[in-house]
Amino acid sequence: MITKKVGGAVERNRLRRRCKAILDSTPLVQTPMWYVVQFRPSAAQISYAQLHEQLTNALAASVKTAGQTRGQREASQV
Repeated sequence: MITKKVGGAVERNRLRRRCKAILDSTPLVQTPMWYVVQFRPSAAQISYAQLHEQLTNALAASVKTAGQTRGQREASQV
């Protein structure tokens, strides 16, 4: 769900379609996972290429973080 803060219905639907296309084309990890993506109002103004880059970077970082155990994360933050 994309909130009305992002823009009108046209902008929200365009952003939703772009996000779906990026997620469909991005190879993710083998195990199914749920992702929660929150868009800021400025997301409606960026190009598809910028959105693709930012979303794939965020997904790659989340998969890396999700695979770590708590002890590994705490040790790496020191």
